[in-house]
Amino acid sequence: MNFTSTPFAFLLFFLVLILSFVRSQTVRKVILLGTCFTFYSYWEWRLVVLLSFFILTNFFFTILIKRTESPKIQNIIAVLGIILNLIFLGFFKYFNFFIDNLNTILIGTNINLQTLSILLPLGISFYSFEAISYLIDIKRKTIHPSHSLLDYALYISYFPRIVSGPIQRAPDFFSQLNRGIYLSLPNLIVGGQLILRGMLKKLVIADNLGIMTNEIFGAPSIFASASTWVAVFAYSIQILFDFSGYTDMAIGISKIIGIDLPQNFNLPYTSQSVTEFWRRWHITLSTWFRDYVFFPMEISRVRKNRPQFLQLFNILIIFLLTGIWHGASWNFVLWGMLHGVSIVIERIFHKSQNI
Repeated sequence: MNFTSTPFAFLLFFLVLILSFVRSQTVRKVILLGTCFTFYSYWEWRLVVLLSFFILTNFFFTILIKRTESPKIQNIIAVLGIILNLIFLGFFKYFNFFIDNLNTILIGTNINLQTLSILLPLGISFYSFEAISYLIDIKRKTIHPSHSLLDYALYISYFPRIVSGPIQRAPDFFSQLNRGIYLSLPNLIVGGQLILRGMLKKLVIADNLGIMTNEIFGAPSIFASASTWVAVFAYSIQILFDFSGYTDMAIGISKIIGIDLPQNFNLPYTSQSVTEFWRRWHITLSTWFRDYVFFPMEISRVRKNRPQFLQLFNILIIFLLTGIWHGASWNFVLWGMLHGVSIVIERIFHKSQNI
């Protein structure tokens, strides 16, 4: 079930219809959570069991932190939770990639490790990062652990952003839940406009460009070089409109429900540098890596009085991780490193550039 499908249109219609007749905020949350799990189960019902286990495990860590008075023990619990989330993400998304590459290294030996038939959970890259950032925020004491399993389950499984983001911070989401879920005509109008804009980007522009690029990239040798270059430029438009269109629909759907999602794209192809590009492209991902990975590494570097040039090394690490986050493939690793090297070059020649 995707946002442009008929089943989803019915699901959203009945959600809005039911919420309009319900006044209790608790019941509204329960209905919304049920919709999230219905949406998720439509893809694969077994993933609902996995998602439920993920939610309960992470909520257990937040409860442990809340009930522990020692800051040192709280930090240990938070770190353990973060590690378990990384293991969870690493197993489902990268285990077979790791095994395939290990087998390549072991060619010529009698060792041949077997890959597993692993079903990649929908949205795992997004909700894993949201769970990790929540634990980090608790560890930093920028947010108090939620006492409500219902609220936390909604935060992790919130269906408009579970497929392709945007990544939302816990303080923003919980503050809106505390305010309440309210339907309004202005939100319906704005949300509907965003959905239509997203569908225009996705169905009319991206999908039609995809027909051309798939055909040319599928057999590039039978096409002229000019056609291949046209396909390259068309693909850059296709991927932007596909991703940003889906994000527009997610923001619009959420707006109808009464919850605001953060902006994720801001005319990235108008950027005048690679650094600026990453301030405009997949904004919530780049700011997530900046706030939860880059800044801590920089703080550690400054405290230990390590040389300034190591900041450039930290930038390369961030974009290596960004490439890996996008997919279990060396193409994504190379893509991430190319962006990292480009930003390092910009930093060297333009000292004013900031992440």
